[in-house]
Amino acid sequence: SNFHVIGEIFDQVYLEGALRNPIRDVQTTTIPAGGSAIVEFDLNYPGKYIFVDHALARLDRGAWGVLTVEGAPDKEIFNGVIETSHGH
Repeated sequence: SNFHVIGEIFDQVYLEGALRNPIRDVQTTTIPAGGSAIVEFDLNYPGKYIFVDHALARLDRGAWGVLTVEGAPDKEIFNGVIETSHGH
């Protein structure tokens, strides 16, 4: 599998689940048959994030899922609105 979360970059990836020497700032990681990986990343906006096997032809065979993120939206991310403590 070529694991990827659409719209995200993994902050850290632990290949084969090895917790010592993570690689950083990775878009997609390969997970071999019978293997594993651990990924860490922040989702900064609520919504549904699709994760896929980056070999997109496998979508029809069910190689995808959805992460549902809840919480308050950060207006600065999509609207460029910066809230200040001055109430302006």
